[in-house]
Amino acid sequence: MSSGAGGPRAEPPGGRPEPDRPWRRPAGSARQRAARPALERLLGGATSPQSVIRHVLLGDPPLWWSCCGEAARVDPGWLSGSRCAELRDWLNATAPDSGAGSVGSVDHPLLLARALAAPAGGVSEHDPGVWGLTTAWERRGLLCADAAPGPFRPSGSGLAGLSPRLANSLSSVLDRIQQTAGAGLAAKGVLTIAALMLAGVEPRGQRAVRVAVVFARSSGTATVDAPASDPQGPQGVTGVLELREFPAGPPGLYPDPRTMDGVRSPNGEFAAALGHAWRFAGERRCVLWRVALSDGQVAPARLEGPSLGLAFALGLRELMRNRRPGRPGFGGLRRLFRGLRPRTAVTGALDGSEHLVRIGDLEAKLLAARRGGLRLVVPEANRLDVVKAPEPGDVRFARTVRQADRHARRYRTGRLAVALALVAVGSTGTGVAVHEHGNSARQHADARSRQLAAQAALLDQSQPDVAKQLRIAAFRTAPTVEAFDALTTGVRLPGTIAAPGVLHVAVSNALLAVVADGRVRLWSRSEHRFAAMPAVAGRSPTGLRRAAGSAPSRARWPRA
Repeated sequence: MSSGAGGPRAEPPGGRPEPDRPWRRPAGSARQRAARPALERLLGGATSPQSVIRHVLLGDPPLWWSCCGEAARVDPGWLSGSRCAELRDWLNATAPDSGAGSVGSVDHPLLLARALAAPAGGVSEHDPGVWGLTTAWERRGLLCADAAPGPFRPSGSGLAGLSPRLANSLSSVLDRIQQTAGAGLAAKGVLTIAALMLAGVEPRGQRAVRVAVVFARSSGTATVDAPASDPQGPQGVTGVLELREFPAGPPGLYPDPRTMDGVRSPNGEFAAALGHAWRFAGERRCVLWRVALSDGQVAPARLEGPSLGLAFALGLRELMRNRRPGRPGFGGLRRLFRGLRPRTAVTGALDGSEHLVRIGDLEAKLLAARRGGLRLVVPEANRLDVVKAPEPGDVRFARTVRQADRHARRYRTGRLAVALALVAVGSTGTGVAVHEHGNSARQHADARSRQLAAQAALLDQSQPDVAKQLRIAAFRTAPTVEAFDALTTGVRLPGTIAAPGVLHVAVSNALLAVVADGRVRLWSRSEHRFAAMPAVAGRSPTGLRRAAGSAPSRARWPRA
């Protein structure tokens, strides 16, 4: 494949681009074959090979990975066709893998996809390619045995939607991965994740955790705490560490095989930092990570040194606060209102516990954070380096991971304001609903009181004792006009009605005095309303008689 005026295109031996051939599309497969048409459009409209490589190999997700995965699922024949071979050769020639592994980033998804697309019983023919992939991952230096506890089998999550053919092929490929001789357990784990992704199992849809970080770049390569080979010293650059849960994969902390397969770490300091950070994970889940530089949104070529350990620890603490589906907890609610500051970067190495140790190349990192307008959290051991820096910017010091976590967090005031507003609206609505419910209950009680008073009037002649109880019940249900009038029915004037411990009533020609529930009420029989309470009123029958007799038409009361 070569690059022409119309963009890079694969050229067959005849020298002209091969025309696009329509694929046979089974029903419902149009959406499953979107990657290859997108790749052909990109090749036809690109102006430089670099722009193609950026999308095909360095995208999110890389377009080449999507093409290989789609082919393994719905069109296995494409993987062994001439078009696939031409694209592979051109990509390898344009963006050669700079690592020392035997398998490059272009061949990584292709070899696994061919193994997934193999017919029943033919997976073993792809063992050399699978073994080469495990060896390549071990040489990259991005894996840590302490951060990959196993077991290295998929959890089963997300596998229900696979076709029977693909499920059987995936099971066979995973068995061959486990049987790879001489390969480390972590390498088998990341290869298991890659096979699951190519089979169509996607990471969890929940939003990823992102932690801002700073690097020291030397000789055009983004590194972390690497020895400065540039006479002018390392240059600082900002980036982002992204962590995402992958429930289908084995427990552990693994690089995202789609975007990190071209990154190298030449020493064991970075891998050791992963092991120290994994101790803060708590629950054993499958977590994928990737690092992208802010100036290009692509992964660095190399990662060296331990200073990403703090960023991994904070990101894992944040990610593990999210409870799994179906498991209630306050972690998700807490993260909703208090989360990591997007404009705060962290750098620091772990000593195997929660304490932070000194890091190098801090001056370049301070400059990068200041240019990016970021607050930087650094270990307390680097305080003297910050004091010597010409323009340190906004810096916070931390001795432990817990202190760094406090500096890197903030309350999300916007969300809090919205939540408080919703609570206020809900409280107002609840108050209105309670008020309306109270009015309805009172109306129902008034209607019931009138009904009881009417029943008492009907039974007053035939069953006077029952009528008396109904009159008392009517008043106790609600003090309506009908209830007060019912109390005077059948009483010789002046007279009393007594229900010990419940109700006492004294009736005169003008007033009706009632004591119930510890309250004394005077009712004007002529005006059908409450009258003013005289000072002589009390709760005793004598007080009731005096209250009722304090009207202008005072009557004689019989002795109690």
